[in-house]
Amino acid sequence: MPRDQFATVSTSAGSLQLAYQSFGKEEDPVFLLLTGWFSDLTLWPRGFCEVLASRGFRVIRYDHRDAGLSTRTDIDVPDPDNPPYTMSDLAADAVGLLDALGMEKAHVAGFAFGATISHLVAINHPDRVLSLVSLATTTGRRTGSRRPRRAKPAFPTDPEGLSRLHKERFADMAQESFDEEDYEARRRESAQRGASLARGDIQSAVMPTAGDRTERLGQVRVPVLVVHPEKDPLLSLEVSKFHVGCFPDGKLLVLDGIGHGVLPERHWAKLADAMRDRTR
Repeated sequence: MPRDQFATVSTSAGSLQLAYQSFGKEEDPVFLLLTGWFSDLTLWPRGFCEVLASRGFRVIRYDHRDAGLSTRTDIDVPDPDNPPYTMSDLAADAVGLLDALGMEKAHVAGFAFGATISHLVAINHPDRVLSLVSLATTTGRRTGSRRPRRAKPAFPTDPEGLSRLHKERFADMAQESFDEEDYEARRRESAQRGASLARGDIQSAVMPTAGDRTERLGQVRVPVLVVHPEKDPLLSLEVSKFHVGCFPDGKLLVLDGIGHGVLPERHWAKLADAMRDRTR
């Protein structure tokens, strides 16, 4: 299991600690992986990180603030009308991590919530991004979803209730591609790290601050790979086609037979190859 390391990142409100793990050779080009909602860095499977590293990259996955082992916000219940930070702040955290590690530029990939943040990294910090991978997200324009938007869940305060909600939500998003054994293995990996569940309540409050990015994505001048999970109940293929069309240099990859929030082993090589090819 890779070793957790910590970087001090400067923010507009002070500084925070971000936990990260690194795979591959330090001298190789960097692929920075941004994790998803209600998740620590293990949402990007360790095995996938190793496969991507074997394509000639130094792969770094990390915990957002309020996730995993990174700095937590000291509030009990977030105010959705006044969240403690914004999605642009989380994008700045990603760039701050690059700064802390002495990296001028990186290829950037985001998973769902993390993909939305990756948009803002590319929009707000264009000189730091070499290529962009956007997995399982939209442009922020609220059209074409496969099912009506659900009300944000009420987050229990007791650990057992929170754990139950986490499993229920991930099973619901993955649909028939939910693999309980894989889910439990990921939870065990988080527990071995000593990581508590991410503050999904804070992340849910922060998410709307990303806004509609449709027009601004046209400013992104690097190669882009939009990855669409074929059975994703949260967005349709038409939405992903619209998404990829917003970029001057976009390409679409469909991963067959999976829903939202999962990345099974059978897709690792295909995705890693597509990510490598886009960097060229």
